[in-house]
Amino acid sequence: ELIKRQYQYREEEQIALEEYIRESGEMNA
Repeated sequence: ELIKRQYQYREEEQIALEEYIRESGEMNA
């Protein structure tokens, strides 16, 4: 259960990081 919850958190964190990078890229473009 704990491992599954950690994996879910990592997945959501990765999605948030990708959105942040995409927004930063658009600002720099």
